[in-house]
Amino acid sequence: MRVHDSLTGAVMLLLGIGLLVGSSGFRVPIGQPYGPGLFPSVLGVGLGVCGIVLIIAGRRHGLPRRAVVLAPWTRSRRARRRALLVPIGILCYVAVAPTFGFVLTATAILSTLMVALDRRLLPSLLVALVSAAAIQLFFGGLLRVPLPPGVFFPGW
Repeated sequence: MRVHDSLTGAVMLLLGIGLLVGSSGFRVPIGQPYGPGLFPSVLGVGLGVCGIVLIIAGRRHGLPRRAVVLAPWTRSRRARRRALLVPIGILCYVAVAPTFGFVLTATAILSTLMVALDRRLLPSLLVALVSAAAIQLFFGGLLRVPLPPGVFFPGW
């Protein structure tokens, strides 16, 4: 897929403005020179600058007939279905993870994606389970990021 630089730049500029507006509402804690809005503000400025540079570069090359040119793989029905599995998996995670927990949900989604990409079932299940457990240990244990424990692993 090829998206014209001006269109990509405009989206990045809007995202940067959105980050700046959203982070402006974060209050700075008393006695600190900066607060939780610093990083999103810096990121918003960076996105905005990159967006402006892309818009200028896109205008130099001229406007194409079509702003978006689809890649050849998009003509394949099977490839489009496979591509849709990723956002569907994210939606399923949001809906199911609070009940079943991160490890079971991530294992099911990852193994489903691997099998859909023509991998064998047993190795896919094993890789998905090990990956989900490693992510749980890293984020839940080391970084202390709370992941949904679910009904089967309440102590995780």
